[in-house]
Amino acid sequence: MSTETVLDTLVVSPPAGLIMFTIAEGMIGCPTWQHFTLDAAPDMAPIGVLRCLDEPAISFYVVHPRYVVPDYQIVLGEGDRQLLGLAPGDRPELLCVLVVHADPFSISANLLGPIAWNATTGRARQLVLANSGYSAQHAIRGASAAGAAC
Repeated sequence: MSTETVLDTLVVSPPAGLIMFTIAEGMIGCPTWQHFTLDAAPDMAPIGVLRCLDEPAISFYVVHPRYVVPDYQIVLGEGDRQLLGLAPGDRPELLCVLVVHADPFSISANLLGPIAWNATTGRARQLVLANSGYSAQHAIRGASAAGAAC
């Protein structure tokens, strides 16, 4: 994976410890949000922070979906596999966006629209798992005003 991403004519190099990837089509509903860093610092595990380089004010808390639903599974079509640059037998990394609701306090995970990415190529895609039974607002149990347990 390249350690630099070109945003128009600006070359961005991630600080040490950050992972960069590109969602060529952008996030669903926000096609210009294409370039991201993932801060997966050990002191925050298993939660990471996904930051949009195209809109610096935009960031998301993310987690691997299996921290939310232990038997979470996806099926990638051949087109998705090609876009991500996955070789036969390779599996993508997965993230789901967490949403923190203020009143009343709760946390939900978007399991319906996970982000799949290839750590080798840096290519990513936000998927829509139609007919999967997963929710875009899956409640995280144990979330309270004192914090969240996944």
